Amino acid sequence: MGQIRHGSATTTHAVRAAIQRSQASIAALSEAFGINPKTVAKWRTRKTVEDQKTGPKAPRSTVSHPMNTSAKYGLQSQKNSSSTQAIKSRD
Repeated sequence: MGQIRHGSATTTHAVRAAIQRSQASIAALSEAFGINPKTVAKWRTRKTVEDQKTGPKAPRSTVSHPMNTSAKYGLQSQKNSSSTQAIKSRD
């Protein structure tokens, strides 16, 4: 049973572990596994064979700050009341 990889992965956990254990040169390993030398160098420096998380390191909140929300809706209500008054004054 093989390991499931994401679409752009070029190595498996087993290959990554072999890279980390090996004393061979980066060029020799890249040729042996058919991968880019930069990939070999990257896995040599990492302490684990797990993929790193993608996305922001410190995710920001998706909830607006109360001051931003009230200011935003306050302006909208002012615009709405102005347009409502303009329509009423035309009638």
